[in-house]
Amino acid sequence: LQAAKESKFYGRLTQSVIRKAFEFIEDKDFAFSINISAEDITDRSVEEFIYKFLEDNRHMTHRLIFEILESESVENYEPLSLFIDRVRSLGVKVAIDDFGSGYSNFSHIANLSPDYLKIDGSLIKLTPRSDKTRAVVSSIVDFSHKLGVKAIAEFVSDQEIYEQVRTLGIDYSQGFYIGKPSEDLT
Repeated sequence: LQAAKESKFYGRLTQSVIRKAFEFIEDKDFAFSINISAEDITDRSVEEFIYKFLEDNRHMTHRLIFEILESESVENYEPLSLFIDRVRSLGVKVAIDDFGSGYSNFSHIANLSPDYLKIDGSLIKLTPRSDKTRAVVSSIVDFSHKLGVKAIAEFVSDQEIYEQVRTLGIDYSQGFYIGKPSEDLT
């Protein structure tokens, strides 16, 4: 991805991923997520492509979740907030991905008001054996719930983690314990 960013192909790659995801999911009956970055949202050509593409495919937008990737480069929340408001008006849900890793901070949740907050697997996998990690995750869940944001646990790989996630009040789980990735989605 870094090479695509440096060679100016990143925006075209994002557009291609969105087109292909919609093509693949069109005859399926389930929701789907597409990861996008702050760079995608602030790239005017990508942003306009997304709006036009969603307008042209409104019959499917209620099944789409844009997962905004954590980034240290977010300095101005206004473009992200405007993007979220606009895609939401088209029926799309929004998640903050990998919260709790890298440059995470609670202002992401407060400033962007996502529908979902995906708690990073590096925290989730430690919850059964670390009181400190459990306290951090519990704080994230409590804060998100107070803002009306659903929490999703990433990396739920076994029953012990799953039970801990449930105890912490996390709304949804994803990981190998729930289901392994599959190419056969027919």
